[in-house]
Amino acid sequence: MSIKRLDWCAVSVAAATLIFKSTLQMASQHSTYEVYPRIAHNMRAAQLIAVIIQITILYSESERLGMSFLFPTILHAINLYHIGYRWYYCIDGRHDFKQLLSLNDFNYKLPYIFDVFGGILLALVAHVMLYIPGLYRICSYVSIACAGVTIAVELLEAILSKLI
Repeated sequence: MSIKRLDWCAVSVAAATLIFKSTLQMASQHSTYEVYPRIAHNMRAAQLIAVIIQITILYSESERLGMSFLFPTILHAINLYHIGYRWYYCIDGRHDFKQLLSLNDFNYKLPYIFDVFGGILLALVAHVMLYIPGLYRICSYVSIACAGVTIAVELLEAILSKLI
């Protein structure tokens, strides 16, 4: 491995450490009875770390893969931005689900559909697109599982708030 690749690995490890530390800080700021924000924040943080590891593995395998690494890397970068934005600003998905359930026009629903289902859709497309066994595949499963748990919790909270 070249020095450039080792520097990229060090940067990704530093980013994952920063995400982990801020997740612990965010968890300590919330009270113990607010379960939803902690679950959503921790799942998004785990998904961010998994996507960062996937991008690092794709970059380190770029010589072997050739140009076929480009499109999955772009998908992971879009997913990283999408999940990172919602994680950093603690965007609540309950409002997005409420809007999705209450709006009638499909054109108004599109932004909310991408906000809610964007993370899992991008993770699934990248998972199907490229097969690299080992850590990349494990991180792909982790990313899909974290996005699924986040969607399930947001849906449950939105339905419960509509019923109550």
